[in-house]
This record gives sequence, C-alpha cells and structure tokens, in this order.
Amino acid sequence: MRAPRACIEVAAVCAGVAAGEYGYDLVYFEQMAPFADCRQIDVTRCGGIAGFLRAAGVAAAHGLEVSGHCEPRQHLAVAAAIPNLRYLEWFHDHVRIEAMLSDGVRFRVAGALSTL
Repeated sequence: MRAPRACIEVAAVCAGVAAGEYGYDLVYFEQMAPFADCRQIDVTRCGGIAGFLRAAGVAAAHGLEVSGHCEPRQHLAVAAAIPNLRYLEWFHDHVRIEAMLSDGVRFRVAGALSTL
C-alpha cells in the first residue's frame, strides 16, 4: 500500500486517516477515495457482505486499505476475505454488547479473534 496522504504527527508518530464508516453506496466510497488513507466500511450500513466486498474493491482500486468499522463479530468473516484489510476496529463497549447479543466468536484467543 502507499504512504499516507494525510498525516497527523503526534509525539513523532505519523498516523494515517481512516474514514468512510457512514458510507452506504459505491458512489460514496468512490468520492471519498482521495480524502483518507484507510477506508472504514461498516457491513451494517453498506449493504451487507456483498456491499462490503464491493466497497473494499473500490478501495483496492485506489490503493487503499480497509478497516471494518466497529462490531468485530459482524466484520470478522468478510474482512478475512479481502486482501487489503488493515484492521478491525476494537471498542471494548461494542465487544461487550456483542457478547451479550450473539454467539460464534471467542475474543482474544492467543491475541487474535477466533471463531468457535
């Protein structure tokens, strides 16, 4: 992948910019391509698994990596299927709530997400 377009330097760390979590169609993801280094995609907003894969394809066409936005359980399978995945967002409160509402993923098995 390419070097970050926008860079925020904090204490000698150059952090790229991730954006796009409110995208719901391919036009949005295409228009957002020039404005961030990592495309955040939310599988619950962009048309499900098929929409996520399409949005990841748009990101790849622009040399961008992809982040699954929040809810690791919702994003784990589809994110594992794309070659330009950077990371899954991890918010403890989302993980806690997901654990109460769904089954199928054990968290932090040897430092990684794992299916049961």
